[in-house]
Amino acid sequence: MKFRIVAAVTTLLACVGFTEQAFAFNQLDVDQLKASGACPRCDLSGADLTKINLTGANLREANLKAAILSGANLVNADLTSANLEGATLTGANLTAATLTGALLKGASLENANLSFAGLIGANLEGNACNFVFAFVIMSVIISSISSDL
Repeated sequence: MKFRIVAAVTTLLACVGFTEQAFAFNQLDVDQLKASGACPRCDLSGADLTKINLTGANLREANLKAAILSGANLVNADLTSANLEGATLTGANLTAATLTGALLKGASLENANLSFAGLIGANLEGNACNFVFAFVIMSVIISSISSDL
């Protein structure tokens, strides 16, 4: 009986530990991004990158799920195929950023500047993607966007 309880508790703790790690960013990746402005395929999920200057940053295929990028400067950033699901981009400057094939499901883009941003094939699935007061110039490439908006 004691063995079963210990085994059950151990299994539960192991599952909780794996869940925590699945959504935790890698501090080395954050340090690399801040030092070089390039971090393709990095794990930045859940990282607080509020007001960071990432002008021209290479974030191709980066995992930014649930990352906080409020007020971030992402002018000319390459976010091709990046996972921005549930990310907070409130007030972010994404002017001329490349978001081709990016996953933006549930992302908050309130007051974000998306002028001249490329969104070809971006996934805005679901109506949880918040574009309230987002600044979007009509020349933004929006063909082939997947959305239920």
